[in-house]
Amino acid sequence: MVEATSSKTQTRSCKADLHFPVGRIHRLLKKGNYAQRVDAGAPVYLAAVLEYLTAEILELAGNAARENKKRRIIPRHLQLAIRDDEELAKLLGSVVITQGGVVPHIDSLLLPTVNSYIICFSQSSLVFLTGMSSKKNEIHSGL
Repeated sequence: MVEATSSKTQTRSCKADLHFPVGRIHRLLKKGNYAQRVDAGAPVYLAAVLEYLTAEILELAGNAARENKKRRIIPRHLQLAIRDDEELAKLLGSVVITQGGVVPHIDSLLLPTVNSYIICFSQSSLVFLTGMSSKKNEIHSGL
């Protein structure tokens, strides 16, 4: 009498130790008419790349959420994470994230200079000038 061995079928995602669905990606690659034939390793590789990119973005967005003292990741955190990372900003440069906002940036010319303020009197009116700019040695009018 031969014992029946119960062998559970293992998905390709489990074999590749991935969370993304390899079978679904393979089906979508075949149906999408991207090529006449799709190799068996292509969906595994694509699933691994997608999983890596997702994990990278979620890790950076989680760090951004933690910096803002939040426990949930919102689109603003995704925007900050993507735009702060050089490689992700290059990859997703043309992507618009809804409710993401803009990355805060103030040009250095708009910041006040370190020098003290200078008050000049002219014959017609009082002219208030800020100090000399450190970059171009120009006087910027405060009015």
